[in-house]
Amino acid sequence: MQRHLSTSLRLSVIKMQVYRRSNIKMSLKDKVRNRPGVLLSDTYHSLKYNLIHKFMRQFIVQFYFDGVRQFDFSMCSDGFFIFKTISLNHWAVFKDNISAWEREFCALSDEMNHFNFKQPKLTLTDVIKDRDDMGLNYLAVSQMLTRYFKVSIKQDGVMYRAEFADGDFVKYSKEFCESNKKETGIEFKIDDEVLHNAGTDDSNFSSSDFVGIAQKCAMFFPGSEINVHTENSDGKTATFCYDSLAEYINQKYKCSNVSNSVFRCESSETEPVQSEAEIRISVGKSSNDKNVIDAYCNYKNHKYGKVIDAINDVLKTDDSHHYVVVINVFMTRPLWLNASQDGIKNQYIYDSIYKYLNSEIGISE
Repeated sequence: MQRHLSTSLRLSVIKMQVYRRSNIKMSLKDKVRNRPGVLLSDTYHSLKYNLIHKFMRQFIVQFYFDGVRQFDFSMCSDGFFIFKTISLNHWAVFKDNISAWEREFCALSDEMNHFNFKQPKLTLTDVIKDRDDMGLNYLAVSQMLTRYFKVSIKQDGVMYRAEFADGDFVKYSKEFCESNKKETGIEFKIDDEVLHNAGTDDSNFSSSDFVGIAQKCAMFFPGSEINVHTENSDGKTATFCYDSLAEYINQKYKCSNVSNSVFRCESSETEPVQSEAEIRISVGKSSNDKNVIDAYCNYKNHKYGKVIDAINDVLKTDDSHHYVVVINVFMTRPLWLNASQDGIKNQYIYDSIYKYLNSEIGISE
């Protein structure tokens, strides 16, 4: 899922908003549904992969920062997907405020940022939550790409429901229930026509699609327990929970002598491209005869830039062992459009990662 749109794509989104404000009958929702690749494109993955990846991650981060650590996902045989967590997030405060529901799930962007061209400095939380410097609302994007989308909030014996279909708000309801426990549920069905319009040949979702991405989400958020129930695979359930990248790398790749670290790096003012990043990295000896790299930059799996170069350059210097490297790089200094991608290519990022890896591999000998 592309974190920062190119300048041309951003301008296209802004123009769409301008047209709407000028009362020209042009549906932004239809534009998104007809060309989802504009907002969800990733040259290394299919649109189908990006769609699932985005949904699962989006729902998890909506609750992660409220202290939730347990999530349940169910993929049903009829093509519906259900997310549930025994907790509440900020949606619970909407309740009877229908305009707030519409704003949260139907507004594609923060118009104030778009039309005033504000580019505030983002926090690490902003970056992880997928907010960008132009205020694009990816939760609304996700909702626009579904045929049916329902959010239910159970609180103090009352069940609140906000329902959407084909990118539009449909209805709101409230009913009393016996249970007093707090619970949030999200149910949706990805629109097959969206995938068809996007020109993808692979529109069938399998249980392995969801299970694989759930595991990566658990890796990305240490301490979160993610359960995946897949009716399409005889009701088998997968559960993932890792206290750290070290535990993830140990369980998934069966590594030995695993190291784990979190550090920050910041380039000097003389650098042509400024970088400021938090780097989480774990290294272990591979159990087979090849190197393995899991590299995520703002949770997009990048196959380019100084991050991968630094890892490859260190690993090729050791002929006697092979290693598994899992690394999450959070760019936290957006200076201009696409600053995160430019920052990832910065030599300072390369030097920081290379120095750390070289030290860890040397120590583990």
